[in-house]
Amino acid sequence: MGTLYKPALKEGRLQMKNRRVIQRLLMAAGCLAVAGCSNLTKPIDPGAINHVVLISLTDPSSSAELEADCERLLKPIPAVRTYACGGHHDIGRTNIASDYSVGILVSFEDEAGYQAYLVDPRHVELVEKWKSRWSGITIYDIGNSDGDAPDA
Repeated sequence: MGTLYKPALKEGRLQMKNRRVIQRLLMAAGCLAVAGCSNLTKPIDPGAINHVVLISLTDPSSSAELEADCERLLKPIPAVRTYACGGHHDIGRTNIASDYSVGILVSFEDEAGYQAYLVDPRHVELVEKWKSRWSGITIYDIGNSDGDAPDA
């Protein structure tokens, strides 16, 4: 019985080792896929405060310019934990709002970060440059009780 038990134990360890190797490879592939398919430099993790801004422009053809300004000015602000910016993404759902030119998501770790963002010269510059070109703006501040900082 001892000889039957040892190979089974050895085989179990081998299976566990292979399973861990496969898990690590899948995790690495997932990380590479995300890194290779996006230009995100901030973690994909909602903050405690998620600031959503939907802007309608008087001239929607200037959306690309606004998006470039957001990328240049908002993304590098130190308090910004997560950043995303773009136009409506139509996937054929009729109950999704599409009445805006550019949507922006900026997340913050805490209220102090949000307050620092609001007065940061880059944010102020963006607002001052574009506010006369808005035909409308809607802002949502969404709290996230799970927005604690990720474990390092």
